[in-house]
Amino acid sequence: MTWIVVADTSRARVLEPSAESGALTETDVFERIHPRFGADDGGPAPAASWPWTVGPQYDAFTQTVARHLAQAHAGGRFTRLILVARGPVLRTLYAALPPGLRASVGLLAEADLIDAEAGIILSCLPGRMEHPAQPNA
Repeated sequence: MTWIVVADTSRARVLEPSAESGALTETDVFERIHPRFGADDGGPAPAASWPWTVGPQYDAFTQTVARHLAQAHAGGRFTRLILVARGPVLRTLYAALPPGLRASVGLLAEADLIDAEAGIILSCLPGRMEHPAQPNA
């Protein structure tokens, strides 16, 4: 199973293909709550809940997304990951992933598709859902 994560600096969408049709379905959305509203995003789950720790150099939003992906991958929810984001966000999110999960990344796509419909995202990744590819950045 392949998951696609489309992200920007304040939001990350997790999409997965339907086993029947291959159409993408959004399964999770992460949103950064900006401090100017008097709150923060709550930070990552307690370290005791997961043995791998995201480095402190990453903000709470990135840590939360990376931890969710690591846990889902370890739980067998997906075997291959495609990351789609603009350059700095793409590089930061990829770097925040644990090494074992980084090895499962099939594609790093530099694109701003955070607000795109699932069908548009899928059309931007022709052939990428069926065949493993090496990450490129």
